[in-house]
Amino acid sequence: SYECSPEEVANENVKKCEKQSVNKNSVDTGSNVHIIEDVSVTKEAALERAIGEWFKQLQEYGMDPHSSWTEDPTVKDCANIIYENYTAVGCAVNRCTSRGFTVVECRYGPKRLQYGSLVYEVGAPCSKCKAPQKCVLGSLCQ
Repeated sequence: SYECSPEEVANENVKKCEKQSVNKNSVDTGSNVHIIEDVSVTKEAALERAIGEWFKQLQEYGMDPHSSWTEDPTVKDCANIIYENYTAVGCAVNRCTSRGFTVVECRYGPKRLQYGSLVYEVGAPCSKCKAPQKCVLGSLCQ
């Protein structure tokens, strides 16, 4: 679900207009950062572009769903998006006009994907939805 607390952390980070996310207070949450070398892009388009780039990692590098997480940097951002134990996400976008780029950050929680954990358990869609969750779109518990 979308939540304000991860968004607040992401917002504090993107306000700094840095190209790397550094926030010592939230190292136990998952984090994705994407830089767009353009300040004319809308915030909505920037977020869509960032998510597309993060998902592209799966197409380019693949991920074995039966293996444990090894902190592979080539698929880290995609793994953050699809990690089954995340229940909260919050994102922020800032156009850093004076620096000539737009920064997008999404935070995931409650705890970051740990070394050795499965990113997700392979199985029939919605087979593990717990009440009061319902199966939506034929494949997601909500």
